[in-house]
Amino acid sequence: MFNIPHVCIPSRRSFRATLLAGVLVAVAVGGILFLSSYRLFSSPETWMDEGLIIQSAIGLLSTGKAALPIAPGIFEPAWYITTGLPVTMPLAAVFAVFGVSLEGARMVMLAYLCALFAALWLFIRKAVHRPVQWASFFLLILFAPLYGNGRNVLGEIPGLFFLLCTMWLLTLHGPLTQRRAVGIGLFAGLAVATKPIFILLVPALLISFWLRRDELYLWRVWWYGVMGFCVPLLLWIYFQFGDVSLLRVFQVYANPHDASPAAAILANLKRLVTEAQPFYFGATILLWLVSYGVRKRRGESVLVTEEVLLFFSLFVAAAYLRTVGFYRYFFLGEVFSVLYLPSSLWYLMRADRTLRARYAVYAIIALMLLSHGYTTFFRSWTATHYDSQRTALLEKYFAAQPVHESLFIYQAPELVTFAWGHPFYQYVRITPSIEAGADNLGLLRDKSVGRVVTSLDTYVAQKDDVLAAYERDESVGNYVVLSRKQP
Repeated sequence: MFNIPHVCIPSRRSFRATLLAGVLVAVAVGGILFLSSYRLFSSPETWMDEGLIIQSAIGLLSTGKAALPIAPGIFEPAWYITTGLPVTMPLAAVFAVFGVSLEGARMVMLAYLCALFAALWLFIRKAVHRPVQWASFFLLILFAPLYGNGRNVLGEIPGLFFLLCTMWLLTLHGPLTQRRAVGIGLFAGLAVATKPIFILLVPALLISFWLRRDELYLWRVWWYGVMGFCVPLLLWIYFQFGDVSLLRVFQVYANPHDASPAAAILANLKRLVTEAQPFYFGATILLWLVSYGVRKRRGESVLVTEEVLLFFSLFVAAAYLRTVGFYRYFFLGEVFSVLYLPSSLWYLMRADRTLRARYAVYAIIALMLLSHGYTTFFRSWTATHYDSQRTALLEKYFAAQPVHESLFIYQAPELVTFAWGHPFYQYVRITPSIEAGADNLGLLRDKSVGRVVTSLDTYVAQKDDVLAAYERDESVGNYVVLSRKQP
């Protein structure tokens, strides 16, 4: 008798599943690349925060510390910039090789965005309920704030990348080894060094670890995690803060806009029910919290990563309430409430085992995907600026100016990116209590600088005050160039 080898012929169902997975991967990758890179240098329009972070990177390259250039060859410490080394150091490296430009800065952010989605998928595969993994992934691919906060130079997306790396290490099977503990601490430290809001990850980790202290055997490895955490943190403190006391740093970081906590809390609570995006965040995180509570009450297992991220998102929501109310301040918590939205719906509907309940979940998720997609492609901050000419106009204007003629950049720090290479003076009021280049204001009163560049809105507000010695000469998009008034 001949031994006939067994040939494994894939079933029609497995072939269809493989084909569907391949199509989903292609659509996901295509969507990520398009939404992350399409007209990257034009949209969103560059603005104050992006300009300050780029200047901080220029200062790091020029002086070895976070600093803002305020006059030719003169820098002021920029310890108050809340985006740290994991962003400014790659920017400084790109500037050292290719020169200072908005294009170079945003290519760094494009790399971080792509890395974030890769880390997100690796995490979802490990930590999200299997039937809704693709739904969670596509909800975030189509989540407009990821691109509004990620295509320009800000710290949220790089920090999220490091946070997801921390969570991915927590999803690995087996006991928590010394090497994994170092990695978890290192990535958590990098997240905090990227943007201080990620310090809220620390209490989230500590609470969840304490609740699971008998399960994780942390007493064996916790010291290695602390060591990993401290390395990026100490580097950040050294390069960012210099001689400034940490007490002063914490005072500014806790309330950078000097807002009244009571008034801010009332205003933001009102936003949760009167404005669409805060309402969406509040609804999704409430749904997630209810889902978590129901599962805990039933005695069902909840992964430690979900627990950590839920606590982190709740802390972000609480911190948001006492701020001036910018949506970016709850963005980090909203990312995870959206990530777990399909899972939360699935768990809550699971009690009803009918097909009707399952179809209801599918219908809700489909509606959310359509809503996210419509907003991202047609209504988002990024989409509305695809046709912006701001970058092209500013590059053209500064390229045409005499290299040795000095100018004054007033309350428009984003212009330094384009003016670099020209001698310039700068003044910027960042918050009611933080300003840079205040000593330069005398140059405006004395008409010592021939040209001033500022935004149109600032000129209208200050033309009879600080800018009274200058008159409007020409416009460059939404900016105006002023020249000395003739006697």
